Amino acid sequence: MEERIARYEIKVKKSPKKTSYFEAASIINRIQARAALLDPLFETMVYTGKKNDLPLTFPNLTLTNLELATILYKEHRYYLNKMYPGVKHDIYFEDHYGVDKYISTIGKPLEEVRFCYGLGGKFDLLLITLPKGFTRDFGWYQQLLTIAIEELKADYGALRPMLIRLFDPPMITGGWVSYFAPRFGLGDDFFAGSTKIPVLDNEFLYALENGHMIVKNEEQQEKLRLLVDKFKELDIQI
Repeated sequence: MEERIARYEIKVKKSPKKTSYFEAASIINRIQARAALLDPLFETMVYTGKKNDLPLTFPNLTLTNLELATILYKEHRYYLNKMYPGVKHDIYFEDHYGVDKYISTIGKPLEEVRFCYGLGGKFDLLLITLPKGFTRDFGWYQQLLTIAIEELKADYGALRPMLIRLFDPPMITGGWVSYFAPRFGLGDDFFAGSTKIPVLDNEFLYALENGHMIVKNEEQQEKLRLLVDKFKELDIQI
């Protein structure tokens, strides 16, 4: 009987800060271009706009940083005029409420990979959702997680199996693979027994196992549950 691997999501987050529309566009383009180099699946994407959906191609950019920033700015201009009356603004304006955007592969709703960006607001993050039945080599997931951590300059990142929801995890919880910036002090002792994977400059990802999580594997699920319980005690806020 063929083993079924868990369905995953990738969640990456950093401490929120004001971000200009140009900076948000630059981050989106960098992440999507690197993702396209990882997998041809991401060479053709769809940008979900307020009025129209736009096809995008990577790593050769359909929209430059300036062009994408202009689109983001125009979609928010009405709101900016209401929230900041009398204040001049453009694509370099740093807006407290930020940019929320979806970029996804072309496919049926239940088959698409979706990159959900929240940049410059209360929740400065990227959530990559992967459809049911989607499978790649385990190293592929680690590389996509690493791209998101590096380009977002994240404080936290995790490859999280959807099964983690069974254990009612707190907002900030490690996953099958976890990353926490050094300031949190979560290192070898906290992730004892995990596989260390180098990332960034002398930092590490920690994997509960250096391979896929298999659905209905009780030993693996227990590892995940114990990890969630440790994060419930920590109650980390970002």
